[in-house]
Amino acid sequence: MLDDDGRMFLDALGVREGDARLSAAVELVGGDYDTEIFDDPEATYLVMDDRGVDFLLEDDVVVAVFVYGPGSANGAPYARGSHVVQGLDFGASPGEARRVLGEPKRTGPTYLLYELEQRVLHLEFTSGTLTMFTLQLRDVAG
Repeated sequence: MLDDDGRMFLDALGVREGDARLSAAVELVGGDYDTEIFDDPEATYLVMDDRGVDFLLEDDVVVAVFVYGPGSANGAPYARGSHVVQGLDFGASPGEARRVLGEPKRTGPTYLLYELEQRVLHLEFTSGTLTMFTLQLRDVAG
């Protein structure tokens, strides 16, 4: 289901800051990042919005990787979008995602959510096209 980049992002989930798996995922995207802390002091974002990827850490553990595509409001699109999920790229419709991945665990007006190796793959759609992949440690709504 996951392609090379998606596998590397999935492997970074659940690891602590400084772990080689997180370092490898960060290097894949281009290395340098900005650190941002918003309202929750336990949550830190490693921001690479000029390259289309952000990592969310809570208590120094990676809990989510956001991969942005064209049409996302979060900066430049990830140039290797076709390397996240096999057979799926930014711009795909929800129907195309279902054909590739099967029926999701949960759906909403703008998303499809899949369980994946005890992790979560969240697909976000804007105007009917895929604009973001999010790999999460856990289902935050479920």
